[in-house]
Amino acid sequence: MSKRDKLFDKFFLKKSKKVSPEILTLIDEDVQKAIYRAYELNNITDKDVIEKPIILKMPESFYESGTVNFLYHEKQNDVIYDQSLLVALFIGKKTMYYYQANIDHRTGLIAGDIAGEIALDTVTNVETIFSSDDKDTHKSYLDLELSTADGNTYSFRLRNQYVENPSTHKVFLNENEKYVLSQVKEAVRRAY
Repeated sequence: MSKRDKLFDKFFLKKSKKVSPEILTLIDEDVQKAIYRAYELNNITDKDVIEKPIILKMPESFYESGTVNFLYHEKQNDVIYDQSLLVALFIGKKTMYYYQANIDHRTGLIAGDIAGEIALDTVTNVETIFSSDDKDTHKSYLDLELSTADGNTYSFRLRNQYVENPSTHKVFLNENEKYVLSQVKEAVRRAY
């Protein structure tokens, strides 16, 4: 077991309220490494995009049927987890570039990279889909689907989370989700 594995195991097993700066640094480095891969796979630079990349990170097991460990960090009002799905959207004047990958923060591995681009003036429909698992798991999903004139549909996961008590959960869309939806919809409208 590597030093990094041990650090993550110790952090998540002790369920500490105090977040290790080393853990946060490693997670940030993983995200930056994935964003670098996104630029490389899409063959783009900052000159190709008009906004900062939209980066979404959510819990998802790196391995099929694996378990994600997570802790809520009150001070940052954030959930920290040891494995994630990263979705990045890069909006240009006429093109939206996208990237998705799974990250195992325990090891720093990144896999399942998917990168591509959509000509914004070919988008015929922008659809937002909210769904949830059965009533016992309280897991909610938010997906954004873009349909294009050639009949293709591109789907992007924006949320994959558990809600403790759905009947008292007040937030339908959080600020980040609202921002993503508005940026993508505005980009599509500008392209016409």
